[in-house]
Amino acid sequence: MKVIVVGAGIYGMCVAHELVSNGHSVTVLDQYDIPNRLCSSYDHHRLIRYPYGTQTEYAKRVPEAFEAWNRLWASLGRSHFIRTGSLSVGRRNGAWFSASLSGLETLGVPYRNITAPECREKYPWLEIGPNEIAFETAGCGILQAGKILESLDVLLRTKGVVFEAGQRITSFSFDDPSVTTHEGFTYQSDLVVFATGAWHSHLFPSEIQPIKQTYALHKDVPGFAHIENGCPIVMDLADDHGFYFVPASDQFPAKYGNHSAHMIGDPTLDREVTREEQQEMRSLLNTRIPDGLGESEKFGSCYYAMTKTETMALVRTGSVYRLYGGSGNSFKFGPLFSQYLADVIDGRLELGRAQRLISGVQ
Repeated sequence: MKVIVVGAGIYGMCVAHELVSNGHSVTVLDQYDIPNRLCSSYDHHRLIRYPYGTQTEYAKRVPEAFEAWNRLWASLGRSHFIRTGSLSVGRRNGAWFSASLSGLETLGVPYRNITAPECREKYPWLEIGPNEIAFETAGCGILQAGKILESLDVLLRTKGVVFEAGQRITSFSFDDPSVTTHEGFTYQSDLVVFATGAWHSHLFPSEIQPIKQTYALHKDVPGFAHIENGCPIVMDLADDHGFYFVPASDQFPAKYGNHSAHMIGDPTLDREVTREEQQEMRSLLNTRIPDGLGESEKFGSCYYAMTKTETMALVRTGSVYRLYGGSGNSFKFGPLFSQYLADVIDGRLELGRAQRLISGVQ
């Protein structure tokens, strides 16, 4: 079957990998470079973790996601995963914190509770309030997102996938599957898959909102903030905000941000991190790491594809599939959910079942 995949982020690349491995002829289109360095998939790091709050069905998929990543590492001939463990902090009676612990118990994932005094003793650089507690999990870590996309690019070219960069889609047909670019060129196929991330809003504006996420990178950080010195990922599981911190490595800088921020914007136009946004970021950092991370800060932004339920969706109309949404949680499921879609296309998985799995419904 001849398949057009629109989008060269983690989902477009993983879908292409699954389909070409199953014998299909695949062409990947993107309006930017391939891989797309403006998409949220292209970063130093994306996290994979077990604590998932009230989204228990996604928590259940995490072990399968690790298996899917292991299959991808085998195809790539190397792993781009760094195990760090995680430290989750939250209020004693917080809904998201409590639900995360419940999810770990359901999955049988080991964790260790830490009181505020114990946390201060072990992590003296981290601020934790008197009404907060924490827990550690060992299996979490960092997916080196940019390296993953670059490795997929090399692999897929050797498998015969055709890449067409600089192709912005302006129209398409559901019934006679085709897409037409801004230059008026039409690509015909047997099937079209849209995996366009935050740019999904340009083609299907009612299905997602592009949400701007700001972050800060620090290259020269204190010793405590290095993976090599045992620093874990830190996640604030509060119900009203979402600080996270990723330690530095010899391979990449440290990073922090607020994953609960909901700033609507346009992924093509609104990339600047304003002075006000920078100050908000510094204030956020000071609430958890009061001594800071040094002066070598670099601010950036990316865009998440946010649905009303903050979950992912798989939709088929005619011979066109749309895989979208997930806010910032979707990267970790890239290989797994792409496998689900490929299994639907090849008749190994019923569409409704795949839709429930991808949307986090039991």
